[in-house]
Amino acid sequence: MSYQNIFDRKNSAELYANYRPRFSQEVADSVINFLRLNKSSFRLMVDVGCGSGQSTDMLAPYFDEVLALDISKHQIAEAIARNQHSHVEYVVGKAEEIPSNDRSVDLVLVGMAVTFFDLPKFFKCVQRVLRPGGCLIIFGHKSPSLRVKIGGVAMSKEHNEFATALLDAFLLAGKSSIRALHDEVYSKYSNTFRTIPSSVKSRDEVKQVQKDWSMDDLKGYIRSTDTDDLSTSKFADRKCCDFSDFFEEQILKNTGVQNSKQVTFDLTLDIFMIRAVF
Repeated sequence: MSYQNIFDRKNSAELYANYRPRFSQEVADSVINFLRLNKSSFRLMVDVGCGSGQSTDMLAPYFDEVLALDISKHQIAEAIARNQHSHVEYVVGKAEEIPSNDRSVDLVLVGMAVTFFDLPKFFKCVQRVLRPGGCLIIFGHKSPSLRVKIGGVAMSKEHNEFATALLDAFLLAGKSSIRALHDEVYSKYSNTFRTIPSSVKSRDEVKQVQKDWSMDDLKGYIRSTDTDDLSTSKFADRKCCDFSDFFEEQILKNTGVQNSKQVTFDLTLDIFMIRAVF
C-alpha cells in the first residue's frame, strides 16, 4: 500500500490541515528538553512525512533552518499555503531519500507517518544525514478518547465510553493492510523502536487535552481519516463522510439530544514518543 495513494488527494489534504489536532506546547517541550539534555545544536531540523505542517509549525521556532518533506504534493501545497516561517522549506520527497547533505542535520522528526516508511531504507538515510550525536524523534498517538458535554455540562462515564468506542470502531476498521498499520500504532511503535539502529534510545509520553470541539469539528476529523481502504463487516459500505453522519446520529440518540450544536467534546490524546541518538 502506498502512503502517496492514501493522502495524495486535494480534498484529503484540506481536511487533514483543517481538522487534525494541533500539538501542544507540552509535546514541543518534550522534544526540545531531550535535545538540550543531549547537548544538541539547533541548526537544522528535517520533518519527514510532514503532512500539512502541524509538527513542523510546532518546532520551527526553535531551529535556524527547517526542511519539511512529504510524498503527497497536495499535502505540501497545503503546508506551503499555511506556512508563516521564512526559514521553513516544504518539498515533495520520500522519507527514504531525504534531500540533505551527509552529517548536516541535528534532528530528524517523524510525526504519525513512520508506519508508511520502508524502515531499513529510512534508517539508513537517517544515519547518513544526521550529524554525530544527532537525534531521531518519532511520535504518534492512538485514536482520541472523548468526553461528551451537552450545553457545556459533562455527561456520564457511560456516554464518554460509548462515544470513544464508536470512534475507535471506525478508526480501527479496515482491510488487513490498514489494520497492520493501526496495530503498530496501538503497540506504541514497538517494532519501530526495536529496529532503530541505535543503542541510545528511550521513550516518553505526553497527555494532551483539546477542549470544546464541536460536532462539526469531530466530523471533520473523521472525514480527514481518509479511506478508500476502510471497510469491515461492521461498517460495510460506510466511507468516512457517511460514518461521520452515522456518528452524529448515534451520539444524538445516545444522549437524547436533538440539536447537535448543543454537543461538544473534549479530546484526550495519549502521545507516545521514541527518541534515539546516533
